[in-house]
Amino acid sequence: MGLTAVSLFSGAGGLDIGVEQAGFSVRCSVEINRYAAETLRLNKWIASASAADFDSWFESVGSKPYKAWAPDAVNRVRDRIRAGVGAHLHLGCSDIIQDDIRTVSSGRIAEATGVKRGSLDLLFGGPPCQSFSRAGQRAGVDDERGQLFLEFVRIATDLKPRLILLENVKGLVQTKATSWRSECGKCGWSEVPPFDADATPPTHGATSGPCPACDSKSTRWAVSLQKPGGSLDWIQSAFERVGYRTSAFLLNAIDFGVPQRRERVFVVGSRDGEVLHGPAPQQGTPATVWDTLFSEENPDHEWPLDPDVARLWVKNVVRPHDEPVTWDLRQPAPTVGAHQGAKFAIAPYGVPEAQLQRQQWHLKGRRQGDTAPVPVEHSYLSDRDLLMLQTFPSYWCLSGTRMERAFQIGNAVPPKLGACVAGALATASGVPLTAKHSELYRRLSSATESPREQMNLFE
Repeated sequence: MGLTAVSLFSGAGGLDIGVEQAGFSVRCSVEINRYAAETLRLNKWIASASAADFDSWFESVGSKPYKAWAPDAVNRVRDRIRAGVGAHLHLGCSDIIQDDIRTVSSGRIAEATGVKRGSLDLLFGGPPCQSFSRAGQRAGVDDERGQLFLEFVRIATDLKPRLILLENVKGLVQTKATSWRSECGKCGWSEVPPFDADATPPTHGATSGPCPACDSKSTRWAVSLQKPGGSLDWIQSAFERVGYRTSAFLLNAIDFGVPQRRERVFVVGSRDGEVLHGPAPQQGTPATVWDTLFSEENPDHEWPLDPDVARLWVKNVVRPHDEPVTWDLRQPAPTVGAHQGAKFAIAPYGVPEAQLQRQQWHLKGRRQGDTAPVPVEHSYLSDRDLLMLQTFPSYWCLSGTRMERAFQIGNAVPPKLGACVAGALATASGVPLTAKHSELYRRLSSATESPREQMNLFE
């Protein structure tokens, strides 16, 4: 059967693609958003469709989101997606469940995968990140969305996969949350109690009951008030409580061949007690926007472009004076976020200083509304551009409006980053890989050392 996996909070399938590139077969994908779920279904269908069936579908259904576009632009979209017909096997074995994870039973997932309890190799996913994102309110695990990791733990408890992989934003290690643990002064045993959103922190130093390891009564509560990364404590302890030895690490996508500065936290765990590590970052010069989108003529933008003048521009996004709103095309892109992705554009002749001052709202005391907008010649990044900056296959088909499509891309894990993380798990002790999959992983993550600093949050 090979290595099997189940995807939770699947989105547009970025992590699913990466996991499959690392040698796993995704047997079930669970996603609540109707546009993202349709994206998964469409790509699964397109991979096995005939060219004639695809053309008929695109003519009657697939072209509708682009009905206001010029005919040549619509044809480019059709040709881009059509390149996926018969070209890949992603999600070919996956049963796609469109539903709220809180209502999806583990039995339903087990039935969809055909894998018995304890036989699944990997359970993975990225619970909603708004509770931990810098762009959100940072309510952490006090937010209902921040508690969806408990659904991940529930399914892990029931299915008992060998490995787990949870992805989230960097804010997971920055968000403050109060956490506490019982510590034994005699044998050194320590444990965080089960998560309870309504629980009141105990008194620091108070007796916490007999030690379950040595039966000593020398146990005390250690309370960390509003600790940065406190949410991560709760998440790791929840998995450890149900039998997983966990590690957590922070990775930047530019260290793994992604042309984008994008930091993400990964929590990995082994049911069998192995100490798991993240992938070794790749050496070499990071990929850039120019390399990725303009190494040859890009039909979605003015051509030729002068890289000394043209800029990547985030249109009408207001930022503090010390944060840029334009970037040199010969650098990696900034984070392609869910809200920001639809506003990225190429300004072939640059952006006037007066417009920059409007967007950088503390610059010399100015506010965006103080002056009129400045005309800027530009073209928005296309779906193809955003997919390539995220290292999706350029033929990946996206469902929904332009904004919905950009949201799906921006919320995704770059497949190339996901492949490197999953590949590190697949090559852990005791997990077999075929020669083909091993060679793929070596190509994706071959370096043994990195010139860039990485952060290990566990060891």
